[in-house]
Amino acid sequence: MVEQALAAGHTVTALVRSPEKLATSSSNLRVVAGQAEVDR
Repeated sequence: MVEQALAAGHTVTALVRSPEKLATSSSNLRVVAGQAEVDR
């Protein structure tokens, strides 16, 4: 999905646990290392 959004000209922010595993790079891609948490 990230690659499709970038190909369409979008700017993408990706929240990932392991940034080194993300094989895509672009000037329109911002990678944020972290973990999504749900506040219940």
